[in-house]
Amino acid sequence: MTLYHRTPRRYLHELILIDDCSADVDLLPAMLNLKLPPFMRNSSTPQSPTTPTTNYASLHSSLNASNSAPTSQPQVTIKTARNTRRLGVIASRNRGARLVTGDYLLFLDSHCEVNVGWLEPLLERLAIGAVAVSPVLDSINAESLEYAASSKNLMGGFDWNLHFHWIPRTQSTQSQPQRRDQYNQQQQQQ
Repeated sequence: MTLYHRTPRRYLHELILIDDCSADVDLLPAMLNLKLPPFMRNSSTPQSPTTPTTNYASLHSSLNASNSAPTSQPQVTIKTARNTRRLGVIASRNRGARLVTGDYLLFLDSHCEVNVGWLEPLLERLAIGAVAVSPVLDSINAESLEYAASSKNLMGGFDWNLHFHWIPRTQSTQSQPQRRDQYNQQQQQQ
């Protein structure tokens, strides 16, 4: 939910959460503080691989109110869907992509979080003509839980098959936008 809380409201049109048939059917609604509708539960009735999409926008007044955006900002629609059998990452992403009504699409896995100021550099690259962009990916050490900023000498990119790769930054790419949010700046000063 860091995406929701750390993204300026003016940039959020909707959030689409896909549950790929996790073992805990109450996990997604619990994350959103919601009661799971009966049709989203596993049942013995034969069903298609996917269940109907639920638009919880009307139930999210408290979630929207908790974001620090001014009340004049539009509320964010939150859509959830639960696969009735495990389809995998790509099929679940494709399902989510079919539900999109906004101008841009971002895939964010459940283990990922965003930091302050993460979106603006991506939107800047898209505004000047990029078709696909990748954020700077920082990491957290699994043993010490220390935050580690990514290397300034590498940038994420895609090959022609849209596979992600780390690419060395060259002289010409050094001037291209790269997010350095407040947290990274604080870490560098210490």
